[in-house]
Amino acid sequence: MSDAGLDEASEAIADRIEQAWRDDQAAEALADDLGDDAPIGRTATAQQHWEIDGDNTAMWAIGKIHDATEERDRIRRNAQHQIEQIQAKALRDETGSTRTIEFMTGKLIAYRRQLEQENPRLPKTYRLANGDLCVRAGRPSVKVVDESAFVDWASDNRPSALTYKPKVSALKDLDRADDGHLVDPETGEIIPGVVEVTADPSYSVKPSVNEEPF
Repeated sequence: MSDAGLDEASEAIADRIEQAWRDDQAAEALADDLGDDAPIGRTATAQQHWEIDGDNTAMWAIGKIHDATEERDRIRRNAQHQIEQIQAKALRDETGSTRTIEFMTGKLIAYRRQLEQENPRLPKTYRLANGDLCVRAGRPSVKVVDESAFVDWASDNRPSALTYKPKVSALKDLDRADDGHLVDPETGEIIPGVVEVTADPSYSVKPSVNEEPF
């Protein structure tokens, strides 16, 4: 094996060792979070192989989810409260600065417009010792002001200017064939390009609101 190949192999081994160490660190943190009574083990391997082996263990796991959810929500509420207080204070503190910026900006723009009236060839950037008064020409854009009239015209003259998107909610009342294809109720024909599909089942765990210790 070449020196480059040896280096790559060594790096791959080092990466695996580091990842295993990180996994075990996370496993120890999880075990600490769950407490001394946690039967899941303290290594990533042990936790990967641990399983719910009956209703008692399942109820213990649900209780842990309940406790962890309450603690997480408490932390989030406290954090949100602190964020709202900081934001409110920042808004109060910056009110004067914002008022000054808006007032002076309006006056300076008015001054710039006055200079343009006096000198129609005024440069786009009017330089002062401590800043510039700038203007940028507005860019032309096409805006639909009467959608119905435009759609009627574009349908006949410029179909590429219109976007079509299927609205499957309008097909809810149609019959379904055994294979899931939709059927036109008047002609009995299979409607092309559309089929009913069933989503994968969705699993969840819902701890009781008033969870009691057991």
